[in-house]
Order: sequence, then C-alpha cells, then structure tokens
Amino acid sequence: MEAADGTIVEVFEWASPAAIEAAHTNPAVLAMWKEYEKICDFVPLASVPEAAQLFSEFTPLEGERTVSRRPPRPRLRNRFGDPPDTMYTGGTPRFDETGGLRPKRPRR
Repeated sequence: MEAADGTIVEVFEWASPAAIEAAHTNPAVLAMWKEYEKICDFVPLASVPEAAQLFSEFTPLEGERTVSRRPPRPRLRNRFGDPPDTMYTGGTPRFDETGGLRPKRPRR
C-alpha cells in the first residue's frame, strides 16, 4: 500500500515467533533484506502519519508497482481450520447435518 507521503507499506504475517527468529539467521532471507536495503529504508509504521488514525487509509498498489509476480500461496487451512484436503462425513465440525445444530462445547 502507499501512504500519502509516498511511503510504501508492506503488511505480512509470520507463521510463529520461532519463524521470525529463524528468518534473522537464514542466509537467503538475510541476502534478500540486504538487496532491499539498497533501494529502500525500513521505518517504523508509527512514523507514517496514517498509522495514527484508528482506520488508516492507504492507496493499494496495482500493476507495475506490484512487487510479487508469484501466484498467491495456497491456503494452509480450510475455513474450519483443518488441512485443506480434510473430508467430513455427516456434517462439518461446526454443524451437525442430522439435527441442524451446532455441537455444544464442553464447559471447563
């Protein structure tokens, strides 16, 4: 996305805190970040004026300015949080086809 001052904001998420730690020692990732440093500055999101707003508005980047040309990664989980090739019989984990009710969660 692009801020009003031309700052490009990249948003992504890490799989886990361990993945963040691993990235900081991965030679391929470190080499990629070194290439990025040649053409951009890394700044805290708080330094972008829009970040101070509750609902920040940025301009989406489209066309030639899009960095990634790779197709989107496949979803690692289906809408129920299970692996995408999971098959259900007699309903889904959140809906019982026989009675039309959601299963009750056990009390703790």
